[in-house]
Amino acid sequence: MARKAMPTHLKVLTGKSNMTKAEIESRKKAEERLKPKANKLKPPKWLDKDGRKEWRAVAPELERLGLLTDVDVSALAIYCDAVSRYAEARKMIQEEGAVVEHTNTADATNLVRSPWVQVANQYATIIRQYLAEFGLSPSARASLAIKIAD
Repeated sequence: MARKAMPTHLKVLTGKSNMTKAEIESRKKAEERLKPKANKLKPPKWLDKDGRKEWRAVAPELERLGLLTDVDVSALAIYCDAVSRYAEARKMIQEEGAVVEHTNTADATNLVRSPWVQVANQYATIIRQYLAEFGLSPSARASLAIKIAD
């Protein structure tokens, strides 16, 4: 698998560019034309209260780092919604327990894992994926730093 393209300014900063000055300028202009705007960075109206709270905690920092643009709003909203849904599932686990009684058709009662555990695990997986996308975990930030240094 080929490496992902590195932005021109990073190539120049790291000294890994074999382009002429004219090529560098041309590429910088092309990259600037392709850069999405960052002027509509508001949480979507469909996000619930907890999702908007997560948005307010994360979005300003992503914006400061230049990692959030208008085209990233939906991805960040999905992450924030997953955080909210995960919290909801965890609340249900705390109320009902991670193990619940289940009566089958033969009137036998068994202890089984709460369905909320599976829901929480599914949202935790979504959260981890988006943490990596936005560099929101220590290992994801280290990975981004390595890519910038390359």
